[in-house]
Amino acid sequence: MQKLLLFFLLCGLPATVFCQKVLIAVEFQNRLVCGIHNYFTIAAENIPNDSLFLKTNNGVVTNDEGFFKTTPTSLGEATISIYKIHGHDTLFLTSQIFQVINVGEYATASFDNKSEGAISPKRLRATHQLTARVENLAFHFDLRIASYRVMILRNDSLLFTKHYQSDSIPKEVKEQFRTAQSGDIIYFLDIQVLTPVNLTYTLNSIRLRVE
Repeated sequence: MQKLLLFFLLCGLPATVFCQKVLIAVEFQNRLVCGIHNYFTIAAENIPNDSLFLKTNNGVVTNDEGFFKTTPTSLGEATISIYKIHGHDTLFLTSQIFQVINVGEYATASFDNKSEGAISPKRLRATHQLTARVENLAFHFDLRIASYRVMILRNDSLLFTKHYQSDSIPKEVKEQFRTAQSGDIIYFLDIQVLTPVNLTYTLNSIRLRVE
């Protein structure tokens, strides 16, 4: 799925570099997402992909069955340099600097597609997991929630709270939801998502009022 999400197409202001007949095209204004696999393509005139060698100063960059992939591991900047393999040596062609962004700033956690507001008792009982989605970039994709804390209040008194290493709603929480009353407040706190390279981000809290 990530190949489709991050397959590089040129968009917005020109974000391409021409140097010795090599084209680097990025999907969204020279940005890469930290902690996930960013796929891209390179157009090098008269140079096949298997004759290109790439390096980066942030994370790793590889050739994945004809699709180039880079996975930055720290925020800030990443430089990708492209070389032509020439015998036992390499010939520098071009390089480009990318901004590496925190995906957590663009991700939103939700329960029944809500981050706040009212929820009916029926929907409260019927929803079985938390979700997290990245939407404010040039692409959309889901992240896996690794852990969260649930807290239930009634008339400002704490009824239940517990931390879970999962994205699903366990049986004991479902039982609490089954007996929820109108006006109860459901919080999901300390929501953490895990990226494919095991970086974690803490997302927004969720506050829902039972109708």
